[in-house]
Amino acid sequence: MKLFSIISFFILIFNITFSINVATAQQNNSTQIYEPITMENLSQLYWGLSRLDINNDTYIDNFLLINECDIYKDYIFHDFEWKKIQQGTRSYIKDNMKNFPLRFEFMQNINLGSYNMEKEEFDVIEDHKIKGIRRFYIDALDARNSICGESNVINGYPRGIILEISRPFDFQIMPLELEKAEKFITNKLESFKKLQKQLQSQNNLFQMRDVYLVLKVKIFANQGSYIAPDTSRIKALVLGVLESVEVYADKEKTDLLYSIQYRKREKKQLN
Repeated sequence: MKLFSIISFFILIFNITFSINVATAQQNNSTQIYEPITMENLSQLYWGLSRLDINNDTYIDNFLLINECDIYKDYIFHDFEWKKIQQGTRSYIKDNMKNFPLRFEFMQNINLGSYNMEKEEFDVIEDHKIKGIRRFYIDALDARNSICGESNVINGYPRGIILEISRPFDFQIMPLELEKAEKFITNKLESFKKLQKQLQSQNNLFQMRDVYLVLKVKIFANQGSYIAPDTSRIKALVLGVLESVEVYADKEKTDLLYSIQYRKREKKQLN
C-alpha cells in the first residue's frame, strides 16, 4: 500500500470512529460514552485539553507511537516519508481534537461489611471507606506495558493522571434493597463456605464481599504535571466533574447493584 493511502486510511478510520461516537451520544442525550483509561485514550485526551504543542514534532511522533505502532515502526527512520506522515497526523489532530474523548471511567475494588436490614444498606469496611476525597491517582490500564517497544517515559504522554474533581466524593455505605442484598450475600457465602474451618472468620467473610466501584467523570481542564518524589514518575494533573457512580458485583460489569447519577443532580437506586 502506498504511503498516501496508508495515511488517508489511518485518518479515515479515526474520523469514522469519532463520528459514530458523537452521533450515538447525540441520539440520546442521556447516554454518554465513557472511555477506559488507556494510553491511547489518554494520548487523545491530552490533545483534547490543549495540553500539547501542535508544532512539536516529538509530540506528533509519540502520538503515532502510541496509536499507530505499525506505521511508526515502518517509517520512523525514513526522513522524507516520515515528514509526510507527521504533516498528515498534525492535520488530523487539528481537525479532530475537539472530538477527542473527555469522558472516562475507572474502577476501584472495595469490600462490604455488615448489612443493616432496617436501613437496607451495606457498610463499607473501614479500610475501603471513601471519605470526602477529591483527588484520585489513576494509572492507565496499560501503564506498565511496553508501548510499541517503549517501556520508559513517553515524552508528552504521562502514563497516568491525577484527577481532581469539583466536589468531594464520599462512599461509606451502599444502599441495597433487601431482596438484592440477600442474593448478593448468598452468592458470596458460597465461596466463603469453601474455606477451611479455621479461616471462616468475619474478617474473611467481609473480604469475600468484594464489589467494583466504577466512577464516571468528565475531564475539562489541564493543570500541568506532577512528578512523584518517590518514583519520579510524571502524571498529568487534570480537573474533572464526577457524573455518575455504579457498583457491580463482578469485575466484568454484568451484575449492577447500585447507581448514582450526579450529572442530572438526582440519586437513584436501580429496582
